Amino acid sequence: MAFRRYLKAILIGVILTGLALAAPLSLAQAAADVDPRMAAEGFHMQPWQKVTTLDLNKDLALAKAEGKILVLMWEQLGCVYCAEMHNVNFQIPRIADYIQKNFYVVQMNMWGERAFRDFDGEDMAEEELARRHRVSGTPTLEYRKPAGKEAFRMPGYADPPIFLGVFEYVATGEYETVGINDWFKRNAKRLRAAWKDTAVN
Repeated sequence: MAFRRYLKAILIGVILTGLALAAPLSLAQAAADVDPRMAAEGFHMQPWQKVTTLDLNKDLALAKAEGKILVLMWEQLGCVYCAEMHNVNFQIPRIADYIQKNFYVVQMNMWGERAFRDFDGEDMAEEELARRHRVSGTPTLEYRKPAGKEAFRMPGYADPPIFLGVFEYVATGEYETVGINDWFKRNAKRLRAAWKDTAVN
């Protein structure tokens, strides 16, 4: 079945997982503005994305202040599957609504030159930060715990049912007690029913 193929694809990706400072944006700007550099470079964007402060601990604090989970969404120009994620997955209301309600999503450039401060206080260029975070392809979504440690990551593109399932897996905190494979097996019937009559293409 198509659903099982989707599940197999994301599970394979999961198994394989494994800054002189620039003047930072104000916290008010970070919550309200589109990142002008990312926009000028031609990245796909969503109106609910957040602009990074260039300090990941500050981004984390902003996420916590809203009661949300920080997601570092790594992309690169020319990434076909990044475009698919924006043009397909994020255009489905149930996905966009769920993400906006539960997650604080910061867009990152795998090859970027922006000056960042990592969670441990180390300063480096964005491209170096990507390597440090073991980002080897795009899209890659890093989900971060309130203390900054990685809760989970989704490497590569996933079709909408699996994509939303991963966000739910993280939002409910079930990543703490059950593996992704077992979680999807446990929820397969519910997820199939939820998407049965939904067009995702």
